[in-house]
This record gives sequence, C-alpha cells and structure tokens, in this order.
Amino acid sequence: MKIKFSFFAATFATVLITILVADIFYKRYNEEYQDVFLDNNNLFFLQQGVYSNLDAVSKNCKKLDQYTIVEEDNKYYVYIGVTSNQNLANKVQNYFKEEGIDIYIKELNIRNEAFINEVEQYDILLDSSNTLKEVNSVMKSVLATYEEIVLKK
Repeated sequence: MKIKFSFFAATFATVLITILVADIFYKRYNEEYQDVFLDNNNLFFLQQGVYSNLDAVSKNCKKLDQYTIVEEDNKYYVYIGVTSNQNLANKVQNYFKEEGIDIYIKELNIRNEAFINEVEQYDILLDSSNTLKEVNSVMKSVLATYEEIVLKK
C-alpha cells in the first residue's frame, strides 16, 4: 500500500509542477506575443497641422467639419482622422486636397488593442466611402473613439 501511495504522490507532484511551469511559460509567451502584436500596429493619423496656441488652431481650422486637438510638448496637433491602412490614408488625403486642405499622413504606434480593432472596423466603412461627406462622417466617428478610448477626454 505504501508503494501505491508514494507512486501516486510522486505522480501528483510531477503533474502539479508541470502545470505550474507550463502556466509560467504560457504567461511569458503571451506577454511577449502581445508586445509584438502591439509593436507592429502602426496607425496612420491624418494631421492638418501643428500650432503653438489654440487661437492659431481655430483660425486655421475653419474649413474643417471635425478635428481633434492633441497637446504634446506645448504644441497643438490637429488630427482629422485615423486609419490602419496607408491606401485609405492616401484616399482621405486626396479628398481633402480637392477641397484645398493640405493633410499630412503621420504614422504613429498606438499600443491600445481596443482602439486598433475599432479603427480596423471603421476602415471597412472608409473603404466604401465615395464622397467627402461620407469620409468626414467616418473620420468623425473614429476621432470620437480615439478621444474616448485613447485620450479619455
């Protein structure tokens, strides 16, 4: 009976240690994989300009239907949209260029998986947009999501 019990105890201890070690390795792998996933998700921000004060922003953004202001290093960055696709960023840039508004494409790494997933969904709508009004509608929604999820305004 002692042999069966010690064999059972040794087997149980081996299984328990294996589960604990596997759990540790799984968590480390998952953390590393998550970092790689987020590092490779650059988004294309459609930037109207950079200004030194808010008066300059309001003066230079009168033609825009919507925009988001992000303050960094005492400068005000004005974004009119975000996309995960370079071709869609070019499409939006061209629509605004036709209206006489210069838009710059700025590639940024956003480490927020929820926002990245939202942008990818908005990209489906953006891809099927055929007018500036439709593009503005999608960009307005994506900017609201950016403010809510990333900027938390």
